[in-house]
Amino acid sequence: MNTKTLRISTINVNGICETVKRCKVLALLRDCEADIILVQETHSISLNDWDGISHCAYLSNYSAGAAILFKKNFSGSVNPIYISDDGRIVAVDVDFFGNKLRILSVYAPNVPADRKFFFSNLSDHLSMSHHNIVGGDFNCVDSIELDTFNHSDSSSSLQGSQELRSSMADFGLVDSFRILNPDLKKFTWFGHQATQASRLDRFFVPQQLLKGYDSEFFPYSDHKLVHCTLMIESTSGNNHGKSYWKINNNILKDKFFVEKIENLLLESRILRPAFTSTGEWWDNVKNRIKKVAVKHSSVRKREKRK
Repeated sequence: MNTKTLRISTINVNGICETVKRCKVLALLRDCEADIILVQETHSISLNDWDGISHCAYLSNYSAGAAILFKKNFSGSVNPIYISDDGRIVAVDVDFFGNKLRILSVYAPNVPADRKFFFSNLSDHLSMSHHNIVGGDFNCVDSIELDTFNHSDSSSSLQGSQELRSSMADFGLVDSFRILNPDLKKFTWFGHQATQASRLDRFFVPQQLLKGYDSEFFPYSDHKLVHCTLMIESTSGNNHGKSYWKINNNILKDKFFVEKIENLLLESRILRPAFTSTGEWWDNVKNRIKKVAVKHSSVRKREKRK
């Protein structure tokens, strides 16, 4: 089985309605070494002057706006899934050499209360059957000590971080930078005449796909251009049959896990009318059981190691 490299980047462009800036920003993005680029704060209803596939969410010419751009020679099919009316989320499904990916470009609210609500509902746009990749400007930090420089003691920059962690953990996603650099202080946003800094721009990905992370200065923004490199096994052209996941039967002895599954099945019965067929509904139930089992086993393993 061949392994393919997928490089995804994210950048907050601080608005690209003005023609000259727009041309310069898009030219730089065309030249950057990335297959897919997530863009935030575009203030733009479309990016028709991009020479590849593009999908945009729009609010106004003065605020918000998110987009996902694919390089002209991108090898894969792209299907838009969700484009929010508030210009904060673009979600697409990508088939990349036989792998199903759900990719989100996220521009989180600045207002703490709005941000908490936003992150609490972010998992609604993730997929149970795809590899989820979430990137963008999250407008909050996970740690005052590690993710900020010269900030006040106000906890406002932490607001929403707990909801974000919870939503990402439900789908087994990790903060790509922090998992590779547990104790490193490094920032992606520089403000107030470079007297303050924060790590606002992030990627949440499945840890097993993560290969690397880096960032670079971007001349038309106060944010850095952040890159995440993934290694994905190509399944295209293989003749072997479909692989199957098997549950570790030992966890069925865990009463807490059994209770989780019982509750999941009760909830699933209620949701049956939302599916067009029993087969589609049962596939969803099986995927949910798999996610719960994998997460439960991982937590138990960490507890055992401790």
